[in-house]
Amino acid sequence: MERQYGIASAKVHEMPMIPGSIAARKAILRHEITEDEVLSQYSRWERELRNIASSDETGYHTFLEHIVTSFLIGPEGQNHVCSPLSVFHALAALSSLTTGATQHEILSVMGLPDLDAAKKAMNIQYQVNLMQDRTGIQPAASLWFDQSVDLNQEKMQDVARSVYTDIYKGNMTD
Repeated sequence: MERQYGIASAKVHEMPMIPGSIAARKAILRHEITEDEVLSQYSRWERELRNIASSDETGYHTFLEHIVTSFLIGPEGQNHVCSPLSVFHALAALSSLTTGATQHEILSVMGLPDLDAAKKAMNIQYQVNLMQDRTGIQPAASLWFDQSVDLNQEKMQDVARSVYTDIYKGNMTD
């Protein structure tokens, strides 16, 4: 018996081929695209993301300063590893699934006024991360629920699309 776990899938942004990458070189050799077209598509995509990043008024940088400062204060002589984007991603997903005082508290930790600002900030940071990474690796997150939990499909689709989080449901003992 094949198990079906997927409830909602994240919307993944199309990323153009990276100039000089293996994929781009192969496509050029197969005459599927020219080198100029690869450069043009990538440059246009990069310009769009720079415009998005320069218009960022979401407060992510305040969150970044706060979380990194809080995390790095601790016992000396110990190594610390932190992924602020991962923490932000998790909090954005969590804020999308909560309401009232709980949601307000999560959003205040994120330095954001409301859920729309969290979704916008996640969208911007997701895309900026793609631009800065240049490897084609996309941030990913998933939420898992026990099979006994009743989920609102429309809400799960919204979370998947707006905060780039795949949602699954299954037996937690599998």
